[in-house]
Amino acid sequence: MIFWDYALPGSIILLKLMLRLGTDQETNTADTLKAVLVFPVDIAFLSLSYGSAILYASQGNVAGQMPVKAVLTIAFLAVFLLLPVIIISKKSERALILEKTKKAGWLAFVGYALALSITTLSISVGGLF
Repeated sequence: MIFWDYALPGSIILLKLMLRLGTDQETNTADTLKAVLVFPVDIAFLSLSYGSAILYASQGNVAGQMPVKAVLTIAFLAVFLLLPVIIISKKSERALILEKTKKAGWLAFVGYALALSITTLSISVGGLF
């Protein structure tokens, strides 16, 4: 049931995007594109929080308890992977402002690929327990 593993995080993240764009404001094309370009940062942070929750919950399970060193290593890797997503999202937004749409699109693609990879990794951490 891999689909269901991603359905809840995916629906929460899409809800966040829709609320950001549609709550108490009129949106235009530029605002929508900027929100879409920085959306990978939201995905990566949500993934980080899911991974943290999974690691925290696993510490109560004696059979599946991970050594502290492993937990800290996974947490460090998650934060380390988050930094490129933030940098790429900022560069793609800057490229859009400078009207370099192909570069903005390419950077957005890379940002989404990294963010979705982080999501896959953080959810698959739950499979270790």
